[in-house]
Amino acid sequence: NYSVRPRPTLLGLVLRAHSEYDIQSIPPRSSARFSFSWRTGRLRREPGGADLLVVTPGDRQGVLRGRSYLVSDAATGAPIGTLKPIGPDWEILDANGILAARVVDEKARIGFRCYVARAGADVVCRFTWSLQGLTVASAGLDVEFISGPDAGFDRALALALAPILEHKAR
Repeated sequence: NYSVRPRPTLLGLVLRAHSEYDIQSIPPRSSARFSFSWRTGRLRREPGGADLLVVTPGDRQGVLRGRSYLVSDAATGAPIGTLKPIGPDWEILDANGILAARVVDEKARIGFRCYVARAGADVVCRFTWSLQGLTVASAGLDVEFISGPDAGFDRALALALAPILEHKAR
């Protein structure tokens, strides 16, 4: 499980948009800390570790359609997959463009939103955004992996999607 929290800045609090995210395992372990930056598009191991993934926005496919994102290996540049919006939901495609999981916006209410990722009929991951206090400044997204790492679902793609979902839920 991972916690995805925006790094607080005054501008981010006013605009409800953040450019930097901290990603920490639950329970916290020093070997499972990451950060994501929209400025660079890089997911990196912290503190001061190597870049792991690069998330590159694609072109918009029309005014009302969302933007897809290419996820690639930071060291080699090899494609890992694509994150493709389908209305309020998402498709996670593998490097060959084959559907790996569908992420469905399952539950929403004030201060809470839950997305569920399914690979076929199996739930492989749950993204839960919620207020942790009285204001949206306290909100964050938790990522819970339901299946083991051997299930054929690339967890790196879920972590690449997490800041996007956190931003949209906010």
